[in-house]
Amino acid sequence: MLALLDGIKVALKSKFAVLIDKDDIPTGDDWRRVLNTWVGDCHAAVLLLSDRALHRPWVAYEAAILRFRQIHRSCRLVLVFLESVNEEALQKSLLSPAALDATQAIRAASHAEIIQRIDAVLEGLALDKTPIDGQCEYIKDKLGRSLTEPLANDFAAKLQFDLGDWKSDPYRDLSLALIGEKDLLRVASVLSDLRGHINNEREFQNLFEIAASSWVDTFAAQTFKNVATNADPEKRTVSVGAIRPLIAECYVRRAAADRPPLDSWITTSIDGVFADDPKTTLETQVRHALLARLRLSNDEQLSKKLRAKDLIREPIVVALPGEGLDRPVLNHLRAKFPTITFFALAGQDAATRETLRRSGVLSLAPDLTESFEDSFCDAYEDAREALDFAERKI
Repeated sequence: MLALLDGIKVALKSKFAVLIDKDDIPTGDDWRRVLNTWVGDCHAAVLLLSDRALHRPWVAYEAAILRFRQIHRSCRLVLVFLESVNEEALQKSLLSPAALDATQAIRAASHAEIIQRIDAVLEGLALDKTPIDGQCEYIKDKLGRSLTEPLANDFAAKLQFDLGDWKSDPYRDLSLALIGEKDLLRVASVLSDLRGHINNEREFQNLFEIAASSWVDTFAAQTFKNVATNADPEKRTVSVGAIRPLIAECYVRRAAADRPPLDSWITTSIDGVFADDPKTTLETQVRHALLARLRLSNDEQLSKKLRAKDLIREPIVVALPGEGLDRPVLNHLRAKFPTITFFALAGQDAATRETLRRSGVLSLAPDLTESFEDSFCDAYEDAREALDFAERKI
C-alpha cells in the first residue's frame, strides 16, 4: 500500500499539490475537523479501498462527504479496489450509505496500471472553488490587514494541522490550519496571540466560531440548509444524535456559511420539559423563546414579525429536545409556527430516534456520538473561557 501511495504522489505531483495520509487516524472522534478540512478543500480525491478500509468509520465518513461533493460536481472522486474488495463487499460495508457503487472503480493487477488509470481519470481536472475556500477567504481578509507573511508562517507553525504539499501563501495556510486544527484550546491560544491584528471583538469572535464549528461537514451542512429553506413546513424539521443546543448552533453556522457566524440565522432553544399536555406546553415554550430572542413584547408583534420576515431565505431555528416529539406534537408546532425550522436534539436514545424517524424527521448524517458531543462542548467552553468571551446566550 505504501509503495502504491508513493507511486501515485510521484506521478501526480507535477500537476497537483498532493496530500497523502499514510497513517491511521486515531480512534475516537477528534478526526472530524481534520477530515472535513481535507475532504472539503480538495479538488479531487483518490480512495484506495482495501478490505480493512471497509471497516473504518473515518473512511466511511470521508466517502460520504466526497460522494456528496462528486454529485454536486465540486470534486472528482476516483475509487480504487484493492485486495478482495468489489461492489458486493462495498454494499455490505460501512461505506454502503455513500452509494459509491454508482462510481466506476479502478481494479488492476499492477501498481503501474492503477497509477496510469488514476492519471487518466484526473486529466483536465478543473480547479474550481471548494467548500472551504469561502471560510479561508474570510479569515485571510480579517488577518491579512496588518499581519506580515513571516508572522503568519510563525502562527501557522504553532498549530498542528499538517498541510503537507498543500502549502500555498502564508495567509491561506494559517486560515486552513485554524480550520483544521483539532485542539480548540490550541486554536484559542493562537487566536489570543493574533488578537492585536484583528479589527474588533466581533470579528475576533467570528474567527473563533468558524474554527469551532468546522467539525460539521459540508454534506450535513448542505442537507440542513436544504431542510431549513424548504417552503413546506412538514419538511422543515431535522434531528441529530446530541442533546446540547450548542450542537444545533454549529450546524446553523455551517449551513449559513455565506455570512459571519455571529450574523448567522437566528437560533434559540427550549428545555422541552412538559407534563400532561405536551402540545400546549411546547407551544408556550417556543413562543416565549422567540419573543425573548427577537426582543418582542407580545404575541401580536411576534406574529407580525414571523409573517414579514423572509424565513425561507433567512430561517429562524428552534432547537428542542427530541424526547416526547411525535407526529401529533410536531404537526401542532408546525401549524402554530409554520415558518419556523425545528431542530430536534434526539440524543442517543434509540426509542426517541425511532419515533422521530417514523414522524418524518430527517436525521442528519454522519451520526454523532455521546463522547464526541461531550468532548467538543467541554473544549468549546474551555476555549471561550481562555479567550475571555462573555457568557453565551441563545
